[in-house]
Amino acid sequence: MRDHELAADTAALARFFPRSTRRGSRRKLEEATGTPLDLAHARQDYYDYFCIPQSGCFIPPYAHVLTRSQEIEDFWHFPAPRYDGGDALLPWYDVAGFDPIKAAFDPLLKGTNQPLDHIGFILAFLANLIDVANGTSDRDRSIVAEFLVEHVLPWTRFLPSLLLKADSPYVVGLGSALRDWTDAVLAAYPVGTVQLPAPTSEAPCNAEADELPCGASAGFAHVLPQG
Repeated sequence: MRDHELAADTAALARFFPRSTRRGSRRKLEEATGTPLDLAHARQDYYDYFCIPQSGCFIPPYAHVLTRSQEIEDFWHFPAPRYDGGDALLPWYDVAGFDPIKAAFDPLLKGTNQPLDHIGFILAFLANLIDVANGTSDRDRSIVAEFLVEHVLPWTRFLPSLLLKADSPYVVGLGSALRDWTDAVLAAYPVGTVQLPAPTSEAPCNAEADELPCGASAGFAHVLPQG
């Protein structure tokens, strides 16, 4: 898969998480699962699984929560989300001019206290990184690989299998799409050659405010579209 195609697929996947499903999204998930989806039920499942902690089937869509979850006796246990849980992403977002609060986002989830590592935010940002790296230097592509290792792969390694067990055709379709996307991105980027850093809440490579994370080229200082 070419980078521009992978970037488009990443952007499309990002839209499944930050806002409730719409007719266009439903068609894509129906293609992924081969199962017709009822729009009203799919929308309710979106809120129950990704927005409402009291629903009984809530899966917190935040990287800092997902990476600390535990499966005990067939039940998944998630720690409480923290408002500052995704602050390690701030240097990446700042250098690209990416403001998650201004991004197209479901009204139920809008707010200044939304953690920055909502997986919809992460995927939307990653889509831009992949698009900018398309056909550029190996160093720029290595930045994408590093972002994958630090902020994406730790939760995509198990989230698809968790979603595939859901009692919802919509969520199962999302899990299938995320699994296929993970396979595609791993095939496109040699993340096995990138050393996984120790967990830290600091900026990647201690980047200064006016520098790109880990020395990425100026092509990454690109304002992401907010639509």
